Amino acid sequence: MILVDLNVILDVVQNREPHVRYSAKMLDLVLDGSLKGALPSHFLTTIHYILERAVGHPEATRVVHWLLEVFEVIPISKAELKMAAASKMTDFEDAVTAAAAEKSGCDCILTRDMAGFAGSGLKAVSPEMYLAQMLITD
Repeated sequence: MILVDLNVILDVVQNREPHVRYSAKMLDLVLDGSLKGALPSHFLTTIHYILERAVGHPEATRVVHWLLEVFEVIPISKAELKMAAASKMTDFEDAVTAAAAEKSGCDCILTRDMAGFAGSGLKAVSPEMYLAQMLITD
């Protein structure tokens, strides 16, 4: 299972060039069951907030419902928040995300912000890197 970072989801939902191509391919792997994807629960409120301002409440709500159908959702508890607060990572939100990924046994964090996850106990890889590794190992 991989934890998918917020920027990968937003690449697809907001059609952000040039990243949408690789991010969409990764979501396709989750959709077709080739890969199990997870999101930390706090992402859903953030995604809704961002999308509501960009495309309105109905569309933001539709996207959240879709994400709930496609992804595992990792709850964030006091334990993960404490783990993140004690982390050497400089961005608290990234530290919470990393703690959630570690807690749930994820193999890696899929993100375009690999530097933001320096200090995490898990490897952070971009969608492009992940897809290239898949081609090498297949």
